Amino acid sequence: MEKKTLWILAAMAACLALVFGFIVWRDIKGVVKEQEKPEPVMNIVAEVEEGLVESELEEYTEMNPFHDKISPERLNDAKVQEYIHKMSHQKVKADVKIGFYQMTPERINWLLASLDKAKLEHEELYREILIRWKNGDFSIADKDHNAIWDLENGSIGRATGLLTPEEEVAYIETSEEGSTYTPQ
Repeated sequence: MEKKTLWILAAMAACLALVFGFIVWRDIKGVVKEQEKPEPVMNIVAEVEEGLVESELEEYTEMNPFHDKISPERLNDAKVQEYIHKMSHQKVKADVKIGFYQMTPERINWLLASLDKAKLEHEELYREILIRWKNGDFSIADKDHNAIWDLENGSIGRATGLLTPEEEVAYIETSEEGSTYTPQ
């Protein structure tokens, strides 16, 4: 009887070893197959930056003043709105501000020049805002912010007024360029 029990236990151990070996072999084979798969060269279908695809972004190698690889010809309304909106944050009061680009003459001039090269639905509005800013007139920057905010279907962060010069300096000093959230 003991011999028979030992044979049964040995057979069960052998079966378990075979099952375990098969599972390990299958897992190793799966890992090897995954490693053999070629890396996708580029996902042409994936949209990047509101309508630009990666291959188009690679064509333009220079950085624009906003540190993006988007040429003036490839600008779209969403990108122009983003740039103007985030620049306006240094001038306006709002409960929440999402994103920040420091307003500079270089950026304003680049956007103005780009308006002539891009096909934009709201070009006239962008031009009015940018010319006013280029001339140093920020007296209605809160209204400018809200005009762009409305185009973007904003739901939080409506501008409620203008910052004082001291508040603007403090905002610029405490906000991180290109950030997605800037505290008040």
